Amino acid sequence: MTNISTDASAGAARKAAENCTFPLVVRAGQANPRTYKIMGDGVSGACLVGAEETGGVFSLFEITAEPGGVISPHRHSTEEETFYILEGNFEVQRGGELIEMSAGMALHGPRGVIHGLRCVGDVTGRILIVTIPGGFENYYREMNESEGAADLAFLMGKYGLQAGPEPIQPSHYSHLAPNRFVGLRDHRGHVLVSSDETDGVLVLAGLEVDPKGGLQPHLHRLEEEIFYVLEGQFRIMLADQVIDALPGDFVFAPRGTVHSWSNVGDAPAYALVLIAPAENFQNFSLEMEKLVARIGEDVPDREVDPALLQEIKGVYQRHSIELSEFGQP
Repeated sequence: MTNISTDASAGAARKAAENCTFPLVVRAGQANPRTYKIMGDGVSGACLVGAEETGGVFSLFEITAEPGGVISPHRHSTEEETFYILEGNFEVQRGGELIEMSAGMALHGPRGVIHGLRCVGDVTGRILIVTIPGGFENYYREMNESEGAADLAFLMGKYGLQAGPEPIQPSHYSHLAPNRFVGLRDHRGHVLVSSDETDGVLVLAGLEVDPKGGLQPHLHRLEEEIFYVLEGQFRIMLADQVIDALPGDFVFAPRGTVHSWSNVGDAPAYALVLIAPAENFQNFSLEMEKLVARIGEDVPDREVDPALLQEIKGVYQRHSIELSEFGQP
């Protein structure tokens, strides 16, 4: 294995475009992002990872909104968008709802549903946005190169965008606080966006990992996995690489890629984990939680009932997840 200390090279990006199974590492501040100034009134953004790097699977953006900054209501006919608030406070319109969101909250915007946002309060806001499939950065690139309103109208039509009306009497709600999703002894997930909400497109969870906790090497035959560090220090094995990942670092493990992760710090570590597609993995997680609860919190791995171990291995097999061995990496 080799230690990785820089972001993906141009050669790696080209290979990813040719083969979606190529893993990707992007370090915080080393992504050479394509920055777009015209996204909305008081809103700018950057494409951190685009379709070129992911073989078209997804694109990842970070947008910054000044207090009062607005992205006007619109709808996509091609992309699903998922938002995660990194900093600040927002009012987000989705359909006829006006949703109050703050740091740590997430929301899914299905294709065809009108959405827009406003940064409220006196603090600059930041949002991560994942679009599935990838490629929406091409719209932003052409928009920044456009001559004016006529070009913008043409581009919106070209990329399947429609402007939407302002909501008349939206209902406010803020029920998007994370709920417990699955507990697996030394780590646990909090659902942010579920498979049920996205019709199986994706599941987004906040992952909390105890010191020295983690998951042994494994691979998914059906899902792509996106891993974004929020707090702490993770050691991530990705194919033949070992990455000591810090806040803001981003790892893409395509289906078929062996990977593992562990918290190598002395305090709990946190990350965002996005799995796409979602239904198989969500069902796997719920089944695993029930089995792991039968083990108990303090039983060493070597003392786990062999019959229960076989049940656990069977769950992995049924959900097309291959596991090297039971235990921590």
